[in-house]
Amino acid sequence: MAKTFLDIKNQIRTYLDESSAFDWTNPEVEREANAGYHEIITSVMETYEDFYLTTTQINTITDQQEYTSVESVPTDIFKIRRVEINYDVANSNAQSSKARSETMDHILNRLSDTTTGIYSEGQPVYYFQGFGSSTVLGFLPIPNNTDINAIKIWYIQEQSDMTSDTDAVNIPYADRYYSMAAKYAASVLLRKGQQEEASADRLLREFDSDMERMKQQMEDRIADNTKSIVVTDAENTNFSFFNQI
Repeated sequence: MAKTFLDIKNQIRTYLDESSAFDWTNPEVEREANAGYHEIITSVMETYEDFYLTTTQINTITDQQEYTSVESVPTDIFKIRRVEINYDVANSNAQSSKARSETMDHILNRLSDTTTGIYSEGQPVYYFQGFGSSTVLGFLPIPNNTDINAIKIWYIQEQSDMTSDTDAVNIPYADRYYSMAAKYAASVLLRKGQQEEASADRLLREFDSDMERMKQQMEDRIADNTKSIVVTDAENTNFSFFNQI
């Protein structure tokens, strides 16, 4: 079954041997639970960031080059993976094209100049700047049509704190690894007032061990391309035979 924020908090209380708030308040428990949760999310992104890959589509607007949250550009973009744009959706012969990323510094002419010659084989260009509500996504050539869902964005989604007891734990194999966040949180809380340093260290070691196991499980994501050993006993390793040495 899916694990929730409440499951993590209950597990933390189990490790603390405190079923209700006494030494540790609920806000303290929730704060450290989210700290542990984001430690896991960081490792997931480092190992297999596509776990958080999502897509969205936005409209183009005639003669509008830059798009922000006002035009429904997501505010939770952590990393752009791919952008496609169709400059004429109403034309059945028009197809979406992959846009090539560029920094604004590489666009030598003014951004508003639609004739600037920076395109490669007709490939459109996009630039991306800012974070959260300040995100800006710009295009060259500038769209000359207002089209529905003309822009598609593949991006790694930034993950937020859990706040409600029913919030789902969004990590791989949550049934197995949700307790990692509880171990991390409990290890921090047990150091409050130097109460249980030995127990805190043990939980942190378990957290690190679980983290490595989770990362190893995520490492190979293609089932028919798993790790294997190549036997080279019959190979000719005398490179002088090829006059290379």
